[in-house]
Amino acid sequence: MRRIYLLFVLLFSGTYCVAQAENPFKVYEYFQQYTGLFALDEHPSVLADTNLIAIWKVEEEEDIHNYFVVERGSINEYVFTYMNRGGTNRTYENFTAFMSKIGNVLFLNVGLYNYDTRKPEFFYLKVTDIDNSGWRATLSLVTDTTLKTLTSREAVRERIAQNLNNPKFYHQSVHFHKILPLLYCK
Repeated sequence: MRRIYLLFVLLFSGTYCVAQAENPFKVYEYFQQYTGLFALDEHPSVLADTNLIAIWKVEEEEDIHNYFVVERGSINEYVFTYMNRGGTNRTYENFTAFMSKIGNVLFLNVGLYNYDTRKPEFFYLKVTDIDNSGWRATLSLVTDTTLKTLTSREAVRERIAQNLNNPKFYHQSVHFHKILPLLYCK
């Protein structure tokens, strides 16, 4: 199952730019500290925005040749691959993610397989901005280390809802810009 592996990481490398490191598990370990046991929705219900199907660059990325390929996995899911080491290495490949809404705010649920418990977990990225043309996006990682202790999907949603506007609840924003739309995936 593709979901049990690591995402808009489309997004995680920009949040923590260590995918250049020799040990790609450093990124995995970084995100694992912020995971919850449940996705925000039991089943994806927000349609995958076809404007996001593209090759994306992280503006904060140190290596200007690295990029993400975001494809459509299903009507509600994305599949992404992160190309690092100058855009030549598929460090994280075929990871799935999907959008959920809490109030009017979109969150990206990113599956991350926990090798110790042998179960999937999720980290969450708040979509703070997507421009109308779909060429720029800004995301922020939810950095609550206690999400893993919550015992229900409802509790995770409630914790995030209580902190929607709390800047201390999120990592610094990461900015993405589209390089090339992928029309074949829409």
